[in-house]
Amino acid sequence: MTKKLFTIGALAVLLICLKIYLYSEMHFLFYPYIDTKFSKGFLWENFNKIAPGAEKEKVLSLLNEPLEKFKANEFECWFYSTDGKLWPYADFSYYRVEVCFRGDKVEFTQINEFNN
Repeated sequence: MTKKLFTIGALAVLLICLKIYLYSEMHFLFYPYIDTKFSKGFLWENFNKIAPGAEKEKVLSLLNEPLEKFKANEFECWFYSTDGKLWPYADFSYYRVEVCFRGDKVEFTQINEFNN
């Protein structure tokens, strides 16, 4: 009886730890983009072809439409990824892939990891 209770208790602790890990927004070492949703047709190979000075039409031809567009001051940033690919099953860190323009030309690109 004691051994059975110990086994049940250990299993409960293990399941609680697993749930905390799955919803922790932690970096997933084996596949870092596991919880990142990318825009339709997004390819890293094409993202890497974008350089400062490229025009919006070139970005659209390489990456298609972004998931979201954001304007602030003289910049307009296009987001090609977001969080939530695994939701509601798990919640790991995600990467935001951005292309930012000043006017009609690329000013910079960036990739940021968001986690807790």
